[in-house]
Amino acid sequence: MKVKYFILLLILPLALLGQQAELGGYVKFFVHPNLNSPYPMDHLGTRLQLRLNSSIGEHAAFYSALDFNYETMQANPAFDGKRGQGLSVYPVETYIDLFFKYMDVRLGQQFIFWGKTDWINPTDNINPWDYINISAEVEDYRLPVTAAKMNFYIGPVTLQSVWVPRFQANRIPLKLPGTMGGLPVRSKQTQLPENKLSNSEFGLKADFNLWNVDYALSYYNGYDKNPTIRMLFEPQTHDFLRTIRYNRYQVFGADFVTTFDQWAIKGEGAYYLTKDRNGKDIELQNPYIKYVLGADYLPTADLTLNLQFIQTILLKFDKSYERAARQ
Repeated sequence: MKVKYFILLLILPLALLGQQAELGGYVKFFVHPNLNSPYPMDHLGTRLQLRLNSSIGEHAAFYSALDFNYETMQANPAFDGKRGQGLSVYPVETYIDLFFKYMDVRLGQQFIFWGKTDWINPTDNINPWDYINISAEVEDYRLPVTAAKMNFYIGPVTLQSVWVPRFQANRIPLKLPGTMGGLPVRSKQTQLPENKLSNSEFGLKADFNLWNVDYALSYYNGYDKNPTIRMLFEPQTHDFLRTIRYNRYQVFGADFVTTFDQWAIKGEGAYYLTKDRNGKDIELQNPYIKYVLGADYLPTADLTLNLQFIQTILLKFDKSYERAARQ
């Protein structure tokens, strides 16, 4: 029944918008074998993606993309298996664009990517990662967020503001142990940020060009998409209590890229200001700096050679204090 509703939502705007709407998409077969013995199939199936793109007059537009995935590995191959098992419908992006003279607004589920380096982007902290489904398609390894994005065009500067009302974590295939040092481990319910306005995430970014170099300055205030895991020994029950929570931080970032001849030179860095500003809380991550410097060389139109240097610098770290605090 849910699939029927999704198809109805996709086709209904076509009837309302007439010739202004464009329907497209693709079909693909995927197989992801595990390279470890006994070489099981992690993913096997087929995908149909439908895309609807339309303009609503001169000042608005609509876009939606839906994935219909059939995962053979999730279907029941037994004699009593149901036909619909393994079929899922995933809304990739669905948003409305509003166009004004000096600003644009995008409302809905969307991807918002920041940064100019490749794959490792210290300033790109809005959309979570899906480490369970790493593949060539961006909708597999990144998760869209429901957000409001506004672009303001102020002369040569483009100012972007982003508001994400609800937190969403990275999807990580964690296998947490049930024992530690021969003692059992109890898990407390994961502590997610409460669903309230004060826990919203937001960001600002300014893009501009100076002397043929594209620059961006950014600020992000939100939650680390990776969890903090705490193990506490309980002497009364002689076991460990494991808690998982997500901590808020601020990220101040900058990036640049320039091209000449067959070369592209790029860089990106960010200062992560965590709640442990003095480095005295062993349960919280210290503030740190992460940066990337890279170069692309294009010997032909079909080949790109890329080289990147990546470094993370931990700040406010005192090894003797950390060792004493853990004893």
